[in-house]
Amino acid sequence: MIEIPTLRPYQETLVAELRKELATHKSVIACMPPGAGKTITAKHILGAYLNRPKRENESGRAAFMVHRRGLVQNASDSFNEHPVLQHGVIMSGCDTSPGRKLQVASIDTKLSWYVDKEKYATDHTYDFLVFDEIHAQVQKFRSFLLAHNAKRQELGLAEPFVLGLSATPQHKELNKIFSKIVNGPSPSWLIDNGFLSSFRYFQATKGKLDVLVKKGNGTAAAKRRGCLLRGRGNRGRRTPAAIFAPEQRIHPVYLQCRGD
Repeated sequence: MIEIPTLRPYQETLVAELRKELATHKSVIACMPPGAGKTITAKHILGAYLNRPKRENESGRAAFMVHRRGLVQNASDSFNEHPVLQHGVIMSGCDTSPGRKLQVASIDTKLSWYVDKEKYATDHTYDFLVFDEIHAQVQKFRSFLLAHNAKRQELGLAEPFVLGLSATPQHKELNKIFSKIVNGPSPSWLIDNGFLSSFRYFQATKGKLDVLVKKGNGTAAAKRRGCLLRGRGNRGRRTPAAIFAPEQRIHPVYLQCRGD
């Protein structure tokens, strides 16, 4: 029996809602802001799912997928924290454990190793697929899913459950995969209830590294737009701030302009 992590009450509420919607829709997005615990919530769900008896039309396997190779180790490290969720890692240069019921991999590796000319090249399929930051690689994941599900149908296996994780589920093709979005708590609720610190949150505008949009309660950008890099309007007073940016190079640009 797999030991599963204890969740916070709001995470338990979200998991209960996700189970209900997955039973109905099969493919669901869990929308949770940064800091709400997407990975530990997924760890709980995957552990609980793998604890149930395998049915005749199932493979008994699950996968946790990420959109960049560099995030594979992050996910693996999280699964190795107590309580440990045993898993294999599918990535070149790593020792693989193909016999493990749960596998962690990037979408590029899965496409390269498992899909050939839009055909799934192995019988190794999954009953439950979790994709972190699903908005980042929707087209690649859809290509994988089409080939994967066609192979499962060929093998006489059931359609898999698919759970997408995202803080910003905004992509024009998400509705080609998912039927439902289940919303977790907002950043303002997490701050008010002591789960997040009350930093000033900023979202970078892609393509304009010097322009940032102040985030209010986490549901929409504030009407006021400003340039954080040229000063935050506090007359030099330093206040904690968190920046969510589409490109890693925003961070060093910010530090250079601020001289911190």
